[in-house]
Amino acid sequence: MKKIIPFLYCFVAVISFLGCKKDKYPGGVVNEYVALLDLRGIYNDANIVLTSKDLFGGEKIAGLVISDHRGGNIPAGLVIIQDSRRLNLLRGIAVDLGSAATNYVPGDSVEINILGATLT
Repeated sequence: MKKIIPFLYCFVAVISFLGCKKDKYPGGVVNEYVALLDLRGIYNDANIVLTSKDLFGGEKIAGLVISDHRGGNIPAGLVIIQDSRRLNLLRGIAVDLGSAATNYVPGDSVEINILGATLT
């Protein structure tokens, strides 16, 4: 009887592992938003055209506008956004939107698709 119990435990363990459907697991889904902390880490003193591989599967940045064109405190065409999406560290970045930048005021939330954009 003492020799049968270990074999019984092994048999139950093998059957339980074989019963799992590992191929049906959907896996994780990559977040479409990239933290500004990660985006800033991609830049290495050379212009980079952003691809999905560079962005770890992401494609957008999101943040809060802090620049104000009405006061003339920023160059034309730029919008400054901040975000604390990763590690709760506040980071910012300047985004060149051209003439559309004047449509944004401080406090606006923005989502920007950055696939194919150039990081300079």
